[in-house]
Amino acid sequence: MHLNSNFRFLKLFAPLALFLSQGYAAPRYDHVVVVVLENSGYAQVIGSADAPFINKQLVKGGVSLSNAFGEQHPSQPNYYWLFSGSNQGITTDDAPWPSSDPGPVFDTNNLWLELRNNPPSPNFFFGYVDSGSKKPVTDVWVDTDTYATKHVPWLGFTNIFNGNPAAVTRDFGLHFPRTADGFRLLPTVSFVIPALNHDMHSYNKQGDSVANYKESRKAVRTGDAWLRKNLWDYAKWAKTHNSLLIITFDEDSTADWPTPVSQGGGGINGGTNPEGMTSPILHFQQSDDTSGPNQIPMVFYGAHLSKKGRYTLPDRVGVNNINLLRTIESFYQLGRSGAQYPLALASGMDDGPIFEIFDHDCVVCE
Repeated sequence: MHLNSNFRFLKLFAPLALFLSQGYAAPRYDHVVVVVLENSGYAQVIGSADAPFINKQLVKGGVSLSNAFGEQHPSQPNYYWLFSGSNQGITTDDAPWPSSDPGPVFDTNNLWLELRNNPPSPNFFFGYVDSGSKKPVTDVWVDTDTYATKHVPWLGFTNIFNGNPAAVTRDFGLHFPRTADGFRLLPTVSFVIPALNHDMHSYNKQGDSVANYKESRKAVRTGDAWLRKNLWDYAKWAKTHNSLLIITFDEDSTADWPTPVSQGGGGINGGTNPEGMTSPILHFQQSDDTSGPNQIPMVFYGAHLSKKGRYTLPDRVGVNNINLLRTIESFYQLGRSGAQYPLALASGMDDGPIFEIFDHDCVVCE
């Protein structure tokens, strides 16, 4: 039993051990822009005619991971996993703060705090939120028909900017640069949160979430066009200016329910997985309460990429947005926020960075 446990440990962390043993240094990018899109599975985007910009430009000229996964259903906790390595106990899309007194409520570790503690530059972080209309977001604490606070995780933290995380939040339309001179002034790390009508989630004309084939395809096409219009110039510039564009998703389009007992979870009445956690080993079933493996697109475009096109990370069950957080941390030698969740670890996933797709400087090898 002891030998089996050791073998499982070695298998689980083999990719990370290889990364460390070979002395690789992650690229230190001048600028990283992370775009978080919504509720579209891998096959709905990658290889789909509904996403010509992503496939013909970003995937062809960059890297698309074939074994990337979301963490949880529904949406909101996934944003917190990406930003802080924890869902902060969130299991719904309800705001974590009282509706009568919106404001930050968590004082745990997060990406902003680690960037502040070891700043790669004086201008180290901004979050850009898209209003979805010609009118800018004027109050980041107030939801509109197209802007949702549940997608803006840094608003939840009291330790960001002296308890005022709104100060590091900017309206995308007003403040995200469109020229090379502007791109040079971007912070080291930027998060971009597209509006509900641009983020590939399916919404009808009344603003209600829908999940049918026609509306889902339309949402993907709309989001793809928005990306091309607003981020293609930055992406092209990034390739030759030590910078990177990352596009990830919160979750796929399967039902927002806790994992059924038949899939190893606890179902909607509690049990081992009442929070709706997901992992690659969960099997998709055609039912109203299925979570499935939660496979998502995750695309990288810019400088220092050693792979191109669709790529499956070898010797790894898969990666998720916590591994993406670890990757950003590795760019700047930051301390870790949070930890990989137990269901993911049980599936064979690790808690290390994505390193296989980058050019590295081997600092100890001959």
